[in-house]
Amino acid sequence: VETSLYSSTFNDPVNGYVKYLSNSSFIDYFILNELARNVDGNKKSSYWYKDRWDKGGKLHAGPVWDFDWAWKNIYDCEEYSRTDGSGWSYKIVDCPADVLSFGWFKRLLQDPRFANQIRCRWEDLRTTVLKSEVMFNYIDSIELVLAIPQQRHFAAFPVLGQNNGAPEVDAIPTSYHGEVVKLKNWITTRMQ
Repeated sequence: VETSLYSSTFNDPVNGYVKYLSNSSFIDYFILNELARNVDGNKKSSYWYKDRWDKGGKLHAGPVWDFDWAWKNIYDCEEYSRTDGSGWSYKIVDCPADVLSFGWFKRLLQDPRFANQIRCRWEDLRTTVLKSEVMFNYIDSIELVLAIPQQRHFAAFPVLGQNNGAPEVDAIPTSYHGEVVKLKNWITTRMQ
């Protein structure tokens, strides 16, 4: 895959990286990690799998996981310290880090066809599952489902209002509902 991806003909529509990668899975992986501004999703917490050759043999990105350093303003390097919603998660490759990024998206985005596919998929998702109202209704429904269990959780683990490892820039809410409001506000800012 990397030999093809870093070759001079990497974006050849037949024999380039598309021969080896499931474009749709890498596009969805990219969009979700960018929306969440997930630091770990582009350096150390990536899960990929490869189909058998008789099933196409392509490498798929996902499922996504490890979002403890996501969905918030954190400081990992200058790229992530912004609080205005801007900044690209995949650019973690440009930051000094204890764990180096795989950096594939930086290369993939040099292909105008791949970049356009991301834009088209983003625009489609923003009218369905990534529409703000849809996302916030889902968040509200989960807040309601967890209304009682979260009380037991925070009684056993009194961590509200405390930093739990991620280098957060913003104040940490001291209530469960405050965490939900903070998340929704952050998503609104990031989407804009």
